[in-house]
Amino acid sequence: MLSVAEGGWGMQSQSGSDRAREVGGGSGKASTPESATGSVQVLDKLVLPTRTSVQVLKDATAVDDGLQLAQGHLEAIEEEIEGRRTHHRQFFHTSECCVGCKDDGHEHWLRKLQVKQATVASLLARLRMHKEHLLEEEEASRTRAEHTRRMDELVAEARAQRELARSGVHAGYAARAEWTRSCTYASVAAAPRPPATVRSTPSHRADPWAVDAERHRRAALWQTPPPPEICDRGGGIFVRARSARS
Repeated sequence: MLSVAEGGWGMQSQSGSDRAREVGGGSGKASTPESATGSVQVLDKLVLPTRTSVQVLKDATAVDDGLQLAQGHLEAIEEEIEGRRTHHRQFFHTSECCVGCKDDGHEHWLRKLQVKQATVASLLARLRMHKEHLLEEEEASRTRAEHTRRMDELVAEARAQRELARSGVHAGYAARAEWTRSCTYASVAAAPRPPATVRSTPSHRADPWAVDAERHRRAALWQTPPPPEICDRGGGIFVRARSARS
């Protein structure tokens, strides 16, 4: 028989159905009311103390293990109820001294087992609801993770597009600047150049005495009166003095 120390929620060594079969004698069914009662008592210690701590089951696998154990407990309770009723009918029908008697102990045990049956049935319902809640949370978590991954991909794609556009703009600016520079160099190289002018350097200095003599000669020419001009105007000849500046 399985000890209490070996039981509890979420055991990794055995599943709930395996533990229920081990408690029930290997087949999942007890052959006598006494063995059924022993199975229920052991499962009581495994299941009932933890019925208020369903939230400790953090994944669906652990909940499935708890469901199998609780289902085995419920089946053991139902088996004990049926076995006690069958045994009680057989005992009262075969015993002449107990005909018409009421077995208060039997009724008391049946009421206790029925309360346990309702408790374990309620626990099964809670476990099923908890499993549904865990599955919904897992699905929501997967959906959030997928949404986050998709958003990260979109952000990374947008960032890559911005970087590509920025690099394209820079490349366009650089190409335009290079094109302008090359066109400028080409136009300058193709333009006709004026002939190079070389400043002539005098081979000798001007003679100051010759310059002064030239200035005096020109001054003398201004002071010398010009020869008279003979004019003929309609049969009369006269002489007109010519201006010195003319």
